[in-house]
Amino acid sequence: MKKMTQISSYLGVLVILLFTTTAFKSENSHKNLTAQNANEITVLFAYTTNAAFSAGGAANIKRNVDIGLKNLNDALKNSNVSYSVRAIDEFVEVEYNNTAADFSSVDQLLKELRKVDGKFNKVHQFRKQKQADIVCLIFGGYGMGYADLNGEMMVCNYEEGIFGGSYIFPHEFAHNLGATHEAAMLFDWKEAGSRRTLEGNGAVAIPYFSEDRTITMDVAGAKRTFALGDASHDNAKTIRKNAPAKSKLGENLGNVAASNNALAAKLVNPLSVQAPQGPVYSITAFSVSTTGKVTIKYQTADDLAINVKCFPGGGTSPFGDCKSSLDKNKNEKIIADYYAEGWSGDKFVLYVGGKEVKSYNVP
Repeated sequence: MKKMTQISSYLGVLVILLFTTTAFKSENSHKNLTAQNANEITVLFAYTTNAAFSAGGAANIKRNVDIGLKNLNDALKNSNVSYSVRAIDEFVEVEYNNTAADFSSVDQLLKELRKVDGKFNKVHQFRKQKQADIVCLIFGGYGMGYADLNGEMMVCNYEEGIFGGSYIFPHEFAHNLGATHEAAMLFDWKEAGSRRTLEGNGAVAIPYFSEDRTITMDVAGAKRTFALGDASHDNAKTIRKNAPAKSKLGENLGNVAASNNALAAKLVNPLSVQAPQGPVYSITAFSVSTTGKVTIKYQTADDLAINVKCFPGGGTSPFGDCKSSLDKNKNEKIIADYYAEGWSGDKFVLYVGGKEVKSYNVP
């Protein structure tokens, strides 16, 4: 349950189907009991229209999801977990244009997702239809992931860093399997920097869950032999224990009644669905002071996710990026803590929906 800072830096399941030659599922089930997909947990990915617009389309979200699933499955294999995780082929597009501006709003989003009769009622209906074990809602705005502990719901920002080398997606997914921060391990090799197992925080992640065994791996160009955990730090054991029950969640779901509170939603092929147009907006001014304060003046019909990047000296390589949002109830946004100072010749670029809309060269 790791928060992200405003300057986006990124830190950081599974499935069992009992296969028999006599058991058989209907063609409408996502879990046909075959040797190819036994021992897996399935995930229904839903995304908000705000997230799809911010990501530049659902295909980009799926690309990030594929990266996250590979990282997760590699970590499970490394940790001797005999289950894998698979996405339901179709995603759910939810007509939801709000951004999650901070941790509190992400927390509220997860709470709303839990409600079968709430705004995301149609997501629960599609989960029942597809017999998905876990649900992951992808949103726009604050850069973090969040999940229930030993539950079946999680939310993640759409950004590639959430699903990539930071291992935030595997970290959060494992919380649904009962893995905890307290059982993680932190390693401090002064000459090589700090490392952590996947449920840890505050250091570079290695693709392993804590476990009561010793491994040898390359760290910063040197072979190191170390214990992944001990009897009190064994998230891999917890995951192996809880995976069988999690893999049966989808096939044992109860009926989901329609709710009048539900947001519009539909099943889509993320690779071919048309990208949402996003809110109507205008950027009237974009500037950066010599102290690095970014000022944006605007009008927008709905909350609008943005990204600001600094290109030192006007070059082609950005110095990190700053993801934020524009409040529909305001007309000015000031970001005071993105960049220490704007040096003469630095170029700042404002992106909306993955596209450059404004730029400013520090005089």
